[in-house]
Amino acid sequence: MNDFFTGVLPWLLWVGRIALSAVAVLLLIRCGRALLSGGKQESWGFLSLSNGARYPLYHWENMIGRARQADIRINFPSVSRSHAALCRDSEGIWRIYPIRTGGTLEAARTAALCTLILSQLVHVFECKSERRTLFSMPYGNNLWLIGAVAVSLAVLAAAVVFPMLRVIFSTVMLTRPQLYIALGFSLAVPLCSSVAGLFRRKK
Repeated sequence: MNDFFTGVLPWLLWVGRIALSAVAVLLLIRCGRALLSGGKQESWGFLSLSNGARYPLYHWENMIGRARQADIRINFPSVSRSHAALCRDSEGIWRIYPIRTGGTLEAARTAALCTLILSQLVHVFECKSERRTLFSMPYGNNLWLIGAVAVSLAVLAAAVVFPMLRVIFSTVMLTRPQLYIALGFSLAVPLCSSVAGLFRRKK
């Protein structure tokens, strides 16, 4: 019986991996078709201006400004490119928040997405050992893990770089300082924990 499971188990694992990959690709295709089909969007409300203009609100967070990527594009001289954010809270009340210069709401969302994904891609190497730190971790002994991280990085880069994917994932191209900030925050916790582990070893 043990020999049977020893011989069959690897094949079952491979079949499961292929099936899960096929399901993931199918879900990605269906989501992409739904986003690009141009169906009718659900409106959460309307923003009415004094000149009679009326803008539908399709998101719980809407950026107001003159920029092309703004959810509510108002081409007035008194309106900046990223003027304000109109947000709906859990009680259904709409509130408006001014946006300071130096970035947009879409850039903040993209930077947060990059920070979360990059921090998890670094954390997977920390999970290889409970004793070793990132500075003493052997990285070349698990090529499957390195390949998975590389594919994840490629998908993240594609979602930020390619215009079609930026439409699907609601991302924007980040500037170099914004990329450095996202990378710094994603590495902050792993590096601090590794440095603390080195000090604990010396004691």
